[in-house]
Amino acid sequence: MLKNNNLIDWIFGNGIGSYRAVYPDFATPKFRPFFFAHLHPIEILYENGFIGVLLVYGGLVVLFGLTIKTLINTISENISILIKCMLVIFLCWMIHSNLTFPFYSKYAQYPLGFILGTMLVLLSQCRITKRERQILGTD
Repeated sequence: MLKNNNLIDWIFGNGIGSYRAVYPDFATPKFRPFFFAHLHPIEILYENGFIGVLLVYGGLVVLFGLTIKTLINTISENISILIKCMLVIFLCWMIHSNLTFPFYSKYAQYPLGFILGTMLVLLSQCRITKRERQILGTD
């Protein structure tokens, strides 16, 4: 399917939902029951192009990196455990959702929303300035 893309389709994609509409024309009869790519990057690449892949996975990588950085700088043991749990849940979602659901389905998006929302709240609550670390004696 990606082989038939022109330059504009590679950059901007074919539109959300286009994979499901076009897939039966390309699938062999053996694989027709599988109505989506079993990897989110391939599905996003076809539907949203390189721009979509960069935005979605770029954001997820940045959030993952910020969460790791927050984990390293966190003083509270309880918050540290919660951040570790959220990282494990996030990685489990990535693996399970990639193999089971289309990216633009409620089964993939609702859990991702809860995971990202919780991680963003943890990041905002755990921000500690350099001055505060000096006062606490951890710097």
